[in-house]
Parts: sequence; structure tokens; C-alpha cells
Amino acid sequence: MIPMKIEKFLWVTPFLFFVFGYWFMGKVFSIKTIEVPRVVGLPIHEGIKELSAKKLNVRILAEKEDAELPVGTILRQTPSPLDRVKPNYSIFLVTSKKPPVLTTPDLCNKNLETCIMLLNKNKIKYEIFSVNSPMPANTCVCQSPQAGEPLRSKKITLYISSPKNNMHIFPNCLRENLVDVIEFCKMYQLTPNIRYAEGQPQYAIHHYVVVEQKPLPGTLVDLSQPCAIQLLAKRK
Repeated sequence: MIPMKIEKFLWVTPFLFFVFGYWFMGKVFSIKTIEVPRVVGLPIHEGIKELSAKKLNVRILAEKEDAELPVGTILRQTPSPLDRVKPNYSIFLVTSKKPPVLTTPDLCNKNLETCIMLLNKNKIKYEIFSVNSPMPANTCVCQSPQAGEPLRSKKITLYISSPKNNMHIFPNCLRENLVDVIEFCKMYQLTPNIRYAEGQPQYAIHHYVVVEQKPLPGTLVDLSQPCAIQLLAKRK
């Protein structure tokens, strides 16, 4: 009776050998997996170096604009850190790039309505100051930054003419003859405080030029209020 029972289960033997063989071969020839290192936040060249050392391939999936981060900073990785993958598996990265730098448009001599239309079209913020000027009312007299300069802050300051306004843009007097600067101040009833580089003037004032000034060039001054003008003069 016992041999007959054994014979009934002999058909299972090949299956058991197959399962054992599959398990044994898997143990002998199994490929070891690799833990994916964290490379988010690293420069791309360091990330590639670290992944290559683990025998992993690198694929740049996309670039994302970020004004704050250095170019080529790794922002995201797939698979995630600590995941396990096979050797030569591809790790997909998203890196940073700088957004394009806008160039400041030329708004001088344009009327205020045109300036605002152009700025809104380009999504540029702005602030407006009214200044006294002989130019037609509501005309852009000056701007900051100047036309053609990189517009990194995406904001422009406009100085708009208003004939009845006492606000003036103080001019650049540097390297100008001291006599001419004094005459200019007299036109607006301003009395400058003049200092000389050598202490006391040794020559006639037409031999001197302005090397320092306060207010600084481009400063808005209200001529209806007392205005302290300070000049430092040096011999030509």
C-alpha cells in the first residue's frame, strides 16, 4: 500500500525540482540592485559624477526657470532617493536655468499713456514721479534704469513732466567747470557750499571742476524747500 501511495505523488517531483532549480539559479545569478543616491540640490556636474559612480545613467528630463538658483542646479530626480534600481538604470533629472533678462524699453519723450501701455503689455511694474520740466505735460523726461540696460527687477521708475510741479531732477555736475555750476545754481536761487580738494583755493575758480556733489545726480529735489548743495572742487 505504501509504495502505491508514493507512486501517486511521484508526478509532483519534476515540479519540485523545477521550483528548486529556479530558486537556486536566482540566488546564483541574481543581479544586485543599487540604492539611488540623493542628488537634488547639487550642481549637475556633481550629480552626474555621483550617479556615474553608482553605475547609473543620467537623463536631463527638463529645465525649469529659477532666478535665484545657479544655472544647472538639480531640482528633481526620478526615481526618488533611496529607491532601488538595477545597474545602468536611467535617472531622470530636472535642472534649473535662468529666466531671460528683459531689456529696459526706451520711454523717454513718450507720453504717459503710451508708457503705461508698453509697460503693461510687457508685464513690467512701474512707479511715477512728477517733475518740473519745459517739455509738454505728461511726457517722460527721464527713466531708471536707462533704455537698453538689463531690467533685472522688472520695475521702472518714470519721471513725468508737470510744468507746475516744484520737483526737479538734480543734474550731473561732475567734471563740469565750477563757474558753470555756480551759474546754474544762481538760476534757481541756490547757494552751493563749495569745498576745495587742497583746502583753500590757490587759483581762480574757473580753473576748478566739480569732483563730488550732493545731492547726487538724478536726485529729486523740491525747489520750494531749502536745498543744501555741496560741491567738492579740484583743479583741472
